[in-house]
Amino acid sequence: MLISAVSNFCCLVVPQLRAAVECSLTTLSLFLCVCVCVCVHDYRVGGSPLKLGVNNSVIIQRAKYNAGSGLRAWLSASNALGSVWSDEVTFDMDAIVQPSAPLITGHEPKPLEILWEAKRDAGLPAQWLCKVQYRRPCDPDWTEVRCHEANFVLEDPVPFTTYTFRVRCWLSSLMRNYVVMSDWSEEYNAKTPPAVPLGKLDVWSVCEPSLEAPTCKILWKEMPVSQAQGKISSYMVRVRLHNGVENVTSCAPQTCDQEESCFQSIPLKVPITEVKAVSVAASTTQGESIPSFVALPRTDVPTPTVKPKVRGARNELSVSWCVPTWFSERVQEFVVQHKPIKLHRILCLNWVKVNKSQSSIVVKGPLWDYTAYNVSLFAVVNNFSHLLGYSIAYTVQKVPPKVTDLQIMNISSSTVDLTWTPISLNTSPGLILYYLVHLDNGSACVFSSVVNVSRHMSSVQLRELKPGQHYDVWISAMTEAGEGEKATTSFTTKTPGTSSASKYSFLFHCHVSVCLLLITYLINKDISFMEIPDPNNSSLFKGENLHAQMSSSPVCIFCVLLYGIGKSES
Repeated sequence: MLISAVSNFCCLVVPQLRAAVECSLTTLSLFLCVCVCVCVHDYRVGGSPLKLGVNNSVIIQRAKYNAGSGLRAWLSASNALGSVWSDEVTFDMDAIVQPSAPLITGHEPKPLEILWEAKRDAGLPAQWLCKVQYRRPCDPDWTEVRCHEANFVLEDPVPFTTYTFRVRCWLSSLMRNYVVMSDWSEEYNAKTPPAVPLGKLDVWSVCEPSLEAPTCKILWKEMPVSQAQGKISSYMVRVRLHNGVENVTSCAPQTCDQEESCFQSIPLKVPITEVKAVSVAASTTQGESIPSFVALPRTDVPTPTVKPKVRGARNELSVSWCVPTWFSERVQEFVVQHKPIKLHRILCLNWVKVNKSQSSIVVKGPLWDYTAYNVSLFAVVNNFSHLLGYSIAYTVQKVPPKVTDLQIMNISSSTVDLTWTPISLNTSPGLILYYLVHLDNGSACVFSSVVNVSRHMSSVQLRELKPGQHYDVWISAMTEAGEGEKATTSFTTKTPGTSSASKYSFLFHCHVSVCLLLITYLINKDISFMEIPDPNNSSLFKGENLHAQMSSSPVCIFCVLLYGIGKSES
């Protein structure tokens, strides 16, 4: 450990400390006490060893040594087992003077060249060697190079990018077995000039169904600065129609508003059936990017139905699919689109383009927890998009809310209808797997049953119930996270033969039938009434021997009265 410590032991004359000598140790041993012994002209400074301070260094004031003299230093270390001494290290006092930090004075843009000055201390030669470090904002570490001049040219810099530089130097003519470097200069920022954009925009189209014609939007993601290589002044959208006309629209860049749209967009103002091709390009002061053609939707080509499998985790969705071979051979690329199912006026969607050789992808966030996502799989064939299928998925789920509007309907002696309002995807923090219905008669001889009901249903008929029996019923929803809060109600089944309503309903229908037969008969007899007939004195009723029937049927009396009124008015 002492040998290692000596190899990292250094003494410097520091101008900032009024030419005091600072001896520092960068590697510590496991000894309890480490001391620095310093001799000037073979005399020990201060007559006793100097202990390392909090920064593993000691300071020898200028009054303790003479310029041009030699300085010897060694280490001593001790612990409970004893002491040990290192070999001596000799320093030339003129050679260990630390130079002042250089000053970066400016730069030239083409090519990117950094210029600096190194201060010449009195009595020292003027030839310098320097180290230059630089990095971009996205770089985790510095890149270091050496140079022999007071300037540095950066080869092949990234256009329209800010670089940060710093420089430190040392005197080449005073090099011995060690190098005395200056401190680093203050950091200096320089930005490279713009260039022609590289690559293409990531474009997509979204169409909403309509009674007349689908309404479509053209979407594109912001081009990264590394590809734009300059400030984007506008986006050029070109719409070519089947009749040969080309419409060009210039769109100014907009700041992404999560409540309105996550990406740049423009509505397609002509019917999609009239459009032959749509392309989008980014424009800067140096030129335009390569046009990127938009895959427009098409539904008149046979495509297989492929429902993607989606598994959620925090801030990600794992999507996989399997496409038949006969169709996959025609595919240019796949597109996985996902959007939250919310009641927002404009939905914020995203898409990821996938190589045709892949059959899975992990979609990364930002994604919301407890939110339903519509994950759709598209295939691009001949630059047209085809929807293959979709799935509803969540990243992270919670138990569902309480079922609402639970009602009992159509109670009979053995059956009853149970209805409720399904939990919507807009309000559920998890995907509803099914509804759980529990029935209990609450008697000493416990009768209970549990029914699993499909999540797509909003009612169920409970059968094989006992007549005149009181029942308690509750319903809850289930997700992967567990069971939600229960909604409860109760009812009592009917007893057979005790319903007077059914009896009166039967008599009423019988009387109406007799009345209709009578009116038909009167019409066939061509009997005319000039006044409202008197049922008790009318010869018509007496002649037909219907007085007894009429007296016992108020419904038929009313029907005949209406018939007489109608004849008198005619």
